[in-house]
Amino acid sequence: MVLAIGAAALPPLIVASTLGLMLTTLVSGAETDFDEASTIGRRLSNLRLEIEHENSLIGRIPAELDLAVVKRQAVELAATARRIDDAMGLLTSNARIVTRDVAMEIGVLRQQRSRIVDGIVAAASSFSQTAALELLNGPFEETSATLLLLLDAIGSRVDSIAQIARTNLQTSTQAAWQLTPAALLAVFCMIALTGWMSRREFVQPLLQLKEYAQKIGASDVLELRPDRASLERRDEIGALARAFDAMVRELAEARSNLIARSDAEIARQAERLQAALTNMVQGLCMTDNDQRLVICNKRYAEIYALPDELTKPGTDMTTILMHQVAQGLFPAEEAALIMGRGTGSAVVETHRWTHYRYSAPADAGGWRGHDPRRHYRTAQERGTRCAHGLS
Repeated sequence: MVLAIGAAALPPLIVASTLGLMLTTLVSGAETDFDEASTIGRRLSNLRLEIEHENSLIGRIPAELDLAVVKRQAVELAATARRIDDAMGLLTSNARIVTRDVAMEIGVLRQQRSRIVDGIVAAASSFSQTAALELLNGPFEETSATLLLLLDAIGSRVDSIAQIARTNLQTSTQAAWQLTPAALLAVFCMIALTGWMSRREFVQPLLQLKEYAQKIGASDVLELRPDRASLERRDEIGALARAFDAMVRELAEARSNLIARSDAEIARQAERLQAALTNMVQGLCMTDNDQRLVICNKRYAEIYALPDELTKPGTDMTTILMHQVAQGLFPAEEAALIMGRGTGSAVVETHRWTHYRYSAPADAGGWRGHDPRRHYRTAQERGTRCAHGLS
C-alpha cells in the first residue's frame, strides 16, 4: 500500500522538481552573469580613471623645470602605475571576459608604457624637454590609444554579458509564465490520477469488503466469497480479504456441522417419539389452536377405524368426529360436548369410550387420549361405590 501511494505521488514530485530546477538554474545563472558584469564594469570605470590620472601626470612633466616637482610627480606616477597594474591583473584574470591573447597584449603595453614614462621622467630631469615631448606625443600616445582600444573591447564584452544576463532573466520570466500553467495542469492531472488510483487500489476494494460483510450479515448465506482480485492482492487489503474469507469458511463449516448434529438429534428424538406413540395402548391425537390434527398414533386410527386421509396433519377435528359419529361410535351430542370443552383438562365419558382433553395455554392446541378399557374400569368403580352405599 505504501509503495502504491509513493508511486502515485512520484509523478507530481518529479514535475515540480524538474520545473523548479529549471527555473532556479536559469535565474541563478542570469544573476551570476549580471553580478559579474556589474563588478567588471565598475573595475573598468575605476581603471579608466586611474589611466586618465596617469596621463594627466605624465602630460605635466615635460613642461616642469623644477626637479623637486618632477621627483614628486615621478613618485606619484609609480604609485598610480602599481594601482593600474593591480587592477589590470584582476581584470585579465577572468578568462570569460578577457582572452589570454588580450591579457598578454595588455601586459606588453603596460611594460612599454612603464619604459616610456621612465624615459619622459629622465628627459625632464635632464632638462631635455624636447625629447620628453617627443616621447609623450609619440610612443606614449600610441600605447595609450592601443590600451584604451583594448579596454573598450573589454567593455563591449562586459556589456554583451550584461545584455545576455538581462535576456536570460527575461527568458526565465517568460518561461515561468509559460511553465506555471503547464505545471499546474500537470499537478492537477497527477492529483486526479492519484485519486483514481487510490480509489481503484484502496477505496473500492474496502467498499467491496464492506458490502460483502453486509451481505453475509443480512442473508445468512455463508457461501459468498470476496472478489477474486482482492484475494490475490499481496498487500494489507489482500491479507484482510483472505482473513475474512477464511473466517467465513470456518463459520460456514461450523454451521454445517451444527445443523448436521441438530438434524441427527432431531431424527433420534423423532424416532423415539414415533416408537413411543406406536407402542402406546391408548389412542392419542394432538391438535393445534384451530382444532386441526397435528399428529395421531396408530392406535387412535385403529380405535376409530380412521382412513389414511383423516390421519394426515392439518385435518379438521370436526371432520374426524363426524366420521366417528357416522361409524356409530358415539352420538353427535357427545361429539359436540367433546369439541365444546375449553382450555384446561377434562374427562368426558361416552357410552363406549372415555375421552381425555387437555389444552394449556389457550393458543397451544391440546391433546386427546382414548382408552377403551377405561370404560370398564369406570363401571367397576361405580359398582364398588354402590356396594359400599348399600352396606
